Amino acid sequence: MINILFISSSLEKNGTEEFMMNVLRGLDRKSYHADFLIFSEGETENSKEAQSYGATIYRLPQRRKGLIYYRTLLRFFRNHKGKYNAVHWNEGEMTTLAPIFFAWKYKVPVRIIHAHNSNTNGLFRQIQHWFNKNFNLKYCTHRFACSSLASDFFFNNTNSIVIKNGIMLKKFAYNEEWRKAIRFKLKISNETLVIGHVGRFTDAKNQSFLVDVFKEVQKIEEDSKLIFIGIGEQYETIHQKVRNFELQDNVIFAGQQNNVNEWMQSFDIFVMPSLYEGLPFVLVEAQAAGLPCVVSDSVNKDACILDTFCFKSLNDSPSDWADLILEKCHNNHDRNTVNVLERAGFSIDSTVKYLEKVYSNQ
Repeated sequence: MINILFISSSLEKNGTEEFMMNVLRGLDRKSYHADFLIFSEGETENSKEAQSYGATIYRLPQRRKGLIYYRTLLRFFRNHKGKYNAVHWNEGEMTTLAPIFFAWKYKVPVRIIHAHNSNTNGLFRQIQHWFNKNFNLKYCTHRFACSSLASDFFFNNTNSIVIKNGIMLKKFAYNEEWRKAIRFKLKISNETLVIGHVGRFTDAKNQSFLVDVFKEVQKIEEDSKLIFIGIGEQYETIHQKVRNFELQDNVIFAGQQNNVNEWMQSFDIFVMPSLYEGLPFVLVEAQAAGLPCVVSDSVNKDACILDTFCFKSLNDSPSDWADLILEKCHNNHDRNTVNVLERAGFSIDSTVKYLEKVYSNQ
């Protein structure tokens, strides 16, 4: 049995965590077993699902605990010496020195650093990231990244491999019944234009700009809705902006949803005006659902899989964004796109097969 330890900040419904869960779901459980080491409290849907597959969830103090964090992490690897064949550390930025170093110290054969982002906020965090990455890279055996930009951010594009964000494609394949069911639930007619967005409410996701864009869409297409799926620290700020613009009757805050694949069927287009990204899982999922996508040009170019995908500069006005969104929505396009993504290598099956060989040190 090959034993794997996934390391991440949490097991929330975020892109990085969803990658680990997709790998867990696809592993050959007769030959591979995975546990999780996270730095957050409380049960989540992902942690419950992981435990249903036999995974143990180890919860350690968060990094801001300083010496307590390092001591408990050291103790963990010392107490589990010889148990794990591979450590797979999934990160959005290098904010700590310890996990890969301790994995090296206690002789874990395969030590992976997997980059899931292409930038970070603030000068201090950038300096911290630069220092930590130069330390950590001495102790890993494999350097993975979700995109070429993430590879550059973490590894200066040196000795790294881009691992495509494989997903369960059939789960996101276009389904007319789900579309009707979600729209019926929300009292939205089939003729209404629905703009969708999935993501945490953070500064980086730039939902405030999306509200500006939707205000312009409403001037042209009154029969339109904007659906936000997600939670986060900017939730109330965005909610208040919607009220200030008197758009509350046309903007739906759906919160966190466990069936995002079904909600996506109700959208007509997916919009992501992020300030920076790695290669978001949600853009792979949106294209698997056959949605045209309009995203900021700060999003990694590797995210473009279908010809209905379009980049737009954040220097352009909200009115310009609105015009492009409406143009994309009014173009006829085939929403049955799973085969295209499968040929492009975005199936979780091909991702897992490759990772199983790495975990086995083949």
